[in-house]
Amino acid sequence: LHDRLAAVELAGRLVLCAHDVLAHVPVARVAEHAVGEHDQEPPAGLQELQAAVEEEDRDVVPVQHVAGPLGVHEVADGVATITLNRPQAMNAWTPQLSDELSLAMGAADANDDVRAVVLTGAGKAFCVGADLSDGEEGFRAGQQSRREGPRCMPYKVRKPVIAAINGHAVGVGITYPMLCDIRIVSESAKIQYAMVRRGILPELGSHVLLPRVIGFSRAADLLLTGRLIMGTEAAELGLASQALPTEEVWPAAMTIARDIAENVAPVSAALAKQLMWNGLTVGIDEMIAAEGRLLPGLIKAPDSGEGVRAFFEKRTPKWQMRVSTDVPDLGI
Repeated sequence: LHDRLAAVELAGRLVLCAHDVLAHVPVARVAEHAVGEHDQEPPAGLQELQAAVEEEDRDVVPVQHVAGPLGVHEVADGVATITLNRPQAMNAWTPQLSDELSLAMGAADANDDVRAVVLTGAGKAFCVGADLSDGEEGFRAGQQSRREGPRCMPYKVRKPVIAAINGHAVGVGITYPMLCDIRIVSESAKIQYAMVRRGILPELGSHVLLPRVIGFSRAADLLLTGRLIMGTEAAELGLASQALPTEEVWPAAMTIARDIAENVAPVSAALAKQLMWNGLTVGIDEMIAAEGRLLPGLIKAPDSGEGVRAFFEKRTPKWQMRVSTDVPDLGI
C-alpha cells in the first residue's frame, strides 16, 4: 500500500473543479493565489461561481474559526489545526496549496506536542477540487515550494488526523480526506468523485481505500458514475463517521481531537493507526503476530502503568512516551 500511495502522492495535485450542479457556471480564469493569500475583491468570473454556491446554499452557516494561512498549523492543547485557506476560491486546489498542506502534515507528525490533527476548510466549502482557472492545466502537478521540512500524507502522520468537512468536497476535496483517519461531514455538503466525468481517474489510492471503507458495490457506484451525493448519504454509506449541521462539524471534530490529546497514549495511538493502515495489505495471521510482538514491550513501558493509575485515580493521565523516539518497529 505504501508503494502504491507513494506512487500517486505527486498525483495528489491532479484533481477536479466544481461538480456538475455548478457545471453551468463558467469557471473563472483566476490568477494563482499563494496559500492563505486573500484578494480584496474576488476576481472577475469567480464572483458568478460564488453567487451560484450562495444561491444553492443559502442556509449553510459559514465557518468562523479560521485564523492564519495554511502551513502555519496552530497547536493548542495538543491539537494541531490545519486550514485550507482560499475561501474566495472555495479552497480550490493548487500545487502551492498541496505542497503547503504536505509540509503542515509533516510538521504535525514531527512535533511531539501534537497529539491529534484537525483539517478543515475556510468559508463555505471544504475544497471544490482543482483550480481550473487555466483550463486543464489545473490537472497538472506543480513544483514543490522552496520551504524545507518533512512532507507527509495524512495516513503517514503518526497521530490521528480528523477531517472536518465543513462544505462541498469534490475531486481531491474528497480523495484527500479519505487519507485521514476520521471524517465528520456537513449534512449539506455536496460530495463527488467527479473524475470520470472529466476524462481522468480518481487518485490518492481511491481504488484501494474506497472499496475497503464502504464496500465494493457502493464504491463502484461512486467511482464509476461520478454522481453527486450529499453529506447525509456519505455518512449512511460509511464514507464519514457522522453527518452534522454545518455549524456543528468543527466543534465535533475538535471534541474528538481534544479527547484523544488528553486521554489516549501517543505511542499507543501511533501504533494502532499504523497497524490499521498496514492492515489494508496484510493478512489476519500476520496482524495477530505483529500485535503479539508489540504488546509485551508496551506492557513494560511507563505509559502502561500511568494509564492504569490514572484510571483508578480518576484523573487525566500524564503520558511520558514520545512518538518521535519511542514508537517501536511494527515488524510488518
